[in-house]
Amino acid sequence: MVAGKVVLCFTAVTKIPGTIVLSAAEVVKEAGGVGLIVAKNPSNDMYPCTDGFPCIEVDYDIGTRILFYIRSTRFPEVKLSPSKTVVGKPVLAKVAHFSSRGPNSKSPAILKPDIAAPGVNILAAASPLDTVQDGGYVMHSGSSMATPHVAGIVALLKAMHPELSPAAIKSALVTTAWRNHPSGFPIFAEGSPQKLANPFDFGGGIANPNGAADPGLVYDMGTADYISYLCYMDYNNTAISILTGHPTVCPYEEPSILDINLPSITIPNLRNSVTLTRTVTNVGSSNSIYRAVIEPPFGTSVSVNPDVLVFNHKTKKITFTVTVTTAHQVNTGYFFGSLTWTDRVHTFQVADVDKVASGVELSDGFIPLIDMDELQGCQVKNHKIPETNMNQIMGTTREFFKLPEQEKLKFHTTDSNKSIMLFIAFKDEIENVFISRESLRFSTFPFEDHVNEWPSNPPSLRKDVIEYCTSVKKVEFAVLEAISESLGLEKDYIDKMLCNHGQKLSINYYPICQEQDLEFTRGIRPHTDPAIVTLLLQDDVPGFKVLNNGKWVEVGHVPNTLVVHVGDLLQVISNCRYKSLHHQVFVNCEKERFSVASFCYPSSDTAIGPAMELIDDDHPAMYRNFMYREFYQEMWRSAVQHATDKRLDLFKTSIA
Repeated sequence: MVAGKVVLCFTAVTKIPGTIVLSAAEVVKEAGGVGLIVAKNPSNDMYPCTDGFPCIEVDYDIGTRILFYIRSTRFPEVKLSPSKTVVGKPVLAKVAHFSSRGPNSKSPAILKPDIAAPGVNILAAASPLDTVQDGGYVMHSGSSMATPHVAGIVALLKAMHPELSPAAIKSALVTTAWRNHPSGFPIFAEGSPQKLANPFDFGGGIANPNGAADPGLVYDMGTADYISYLCYMDYNNTAISILTGHPTVCPYEEPSILDINLPSITIPNLRNSVTLTRTVTNVGSSNSIYRAVIEPPFGTSVSVNPDVLVFNHKTKKITFTVTVTTAHQVNTGYFFGSLTWTDRVHTFQVADVDKVASGVELSDGFIPLIDMDELQGCQVKNHKIPETNMNQIMGTTREFFKLPEQEKLKFHTTDSNKSIMLFIAFKDEIENVFISRESLRFSTFPFEDHVNEWPSNPPSLRKDVIEYCTSVKKVEFAVLEAISESLGLEKDYIDKMLCNHGQKLSINYYPICQEQDLEFTRGIRPHTDPAIVTLLLQDDVPGFKVLNNGKWVEVGHVPNTLVVHVGDLLQVISNCRYKSLHHQVFVNCEKERFSVASFCYPSSDTAIGPAMELIDDDHPAMYRNFMYREFYQEMWRSAVQHATDKRLDLFKTSIA
């Protein structure tokens, strides 16, 4: 039965997976099989089969598809080919299944682990006695592989900053670590099943050597901090004195372990409200200002006092308090958040476990035609985008939406975390209208990270998107520079603040609507865009309207122009100097309508808030600082509740 065949087997075993694969391969080989496919829980572990026997690991989904293929095909075939070494982008980071996890059973108020580092399939020099070594090298996994990575980083940091203490170096590592993959994708934790990683999986995150070399601020610790910990852990005075080398007496009032100056906050038993202290030391620019950005754990409120830290040549250390209050009287679960201190250059994060014209407010619906050589508004010409590029992207858009339904529906999903999504027509139960639109929205920039996810049909789509988006990106930079200057900021202020900002493209189709249904049909309901700016290319079919003094005004089509929307995030950054544009689309009973929208988005770990230069006694901050990922989550929550014009309310200050 097995001889001359490739065997598919499923395993639920998660321990010692290498042994399972090797054992199964030996059995199949002895029975005359020529190959093995093992379906198991996803893992990045790679275990070669002995003697070059062909074997491969897949997850249960792929394994099930293979099984269906076998059962539905009379003569199923497997293609065996030589293995290849793939050089290029690394795989997305995951926390290995064997990596030690939190919480800390001995000291629940101390975050475990501190940091994560590469430790899976590391090419290492090996002893000649190592039974699996090959030419003196071997692929090993474990903490014994991760530890040398961290030790090497620490040695380099100590060489760069010999004045830093071990605690300061640890702080630099923890507060600058990656909590998402550099591409923006989240980090997963292996297990059964896989889940998004949290501080109990990777502590502060994955070690980021370059970030740790310039942390801005550090949480330092001295002997007194360690003594406080020992006292809290009930070590007696004699034992502590032996460690310190001099008589040491614990204070009569037991110190709070929550006040130990760690680069993390873990509150194991939060019942009502807790206030704790931390002290930060400035190791960056002498004259710097940091503002707090808070992502509170679910069901809690978090406040920081002071929430602005001002350092100069005299002030090097500042102590602040953090107050955490829970709405839950009884809870047995952990929730996670963060406190980030940012000066727009450094983002110093602590894991917490528990506007285009000066004088023109775009929300007024004023859409003048202006020249990009004199950028004064939001419908622009002479934008330097080749007319051929604009025609091609519109042509490609039409082609895509004329594809068979099953071809388009490949991209339909309700998962908001997907980087490509097809939106289809639906009934708006709140406003009792039918939303008649198909829209394919997908991430574009950087191209190399996303191009393989885009539709391959029509064949010209990928080429046309790259050419159009490359040109639009240049216009986007020009718009952001003009906005920055109009606000009295440095020309590149917004660009620097957004750092590696991305780009999304939305190609849209509005079908012809029967005249008798026009009253109850819309293309898009009234909304604002949850972006920095939007650059809209529309065809000559009317329908796009903006809110002007309480009335909806048609924005006429002018050939070879782009309409620029101010988005919600620019309203925040400009401290309401600019207002996000309320707009909607009406359908047409004579012609179908197409458009292409390019959205400027920040990366998920970007701190968003009013520019400090725009805040004074006469112009207080209208919004608190927040991370974009928090806004993104709120965007989808409010979208579901049909209240997009209210999505910024969560981030308003008490003054607003």
